[in-house]
Amino acid sequence: MSRFSFAQDDLYRFVESIFPLYYAKHKRAAEITDCIINNFPRKIAEDEIAAELKVTKRWIQKICLTSFLITFTRLKRILRIYSALKLLNETNLDMMGISVYLYYSDETNMARDFKLELNISPTQARKMMMNKTPMELFMNKWKK
Repeated sequence: MSRFSFAQDDLYRFVESIFPLYYAKHKRAAEITDCIINNFPRKIAEDEIAAELKVTKRWIQKICLTSFLITFTRLKRILRIYSALKLLNETNLDMMGISVYLYYSDETNMARDFKLELNISPTQARKMMMNKTPMELFMNKWKK
């Protein structure tokens, strides 16, 4: 499956929308975001980012907590969920196709992440987006 054109530009806009002050907290927070988005949708571990930025894994965790007020793992999960919302809204891919594209092991794990962050299932999200954009739905449902 080819990379969707929305991925990088839209993910940057999304991060800036939900974390408007993250650059102000620590200048290297943007570098963490860049590493995640540039490798997206492939999963990237803290160890890989730490090696690329020549810092420790603990430093990555600390910057995420102070800049984004969430963990590194949750930041990645949020980006994957938002991307899933975009795919649900803009394609006719089924849940399995979306979960494969976003490197979930199966659609059950994707549904679990939706429930954790948005308290709805991917199917419910697809229905709700008939009246809302993916960004609006995420902002209305996200459990900060």
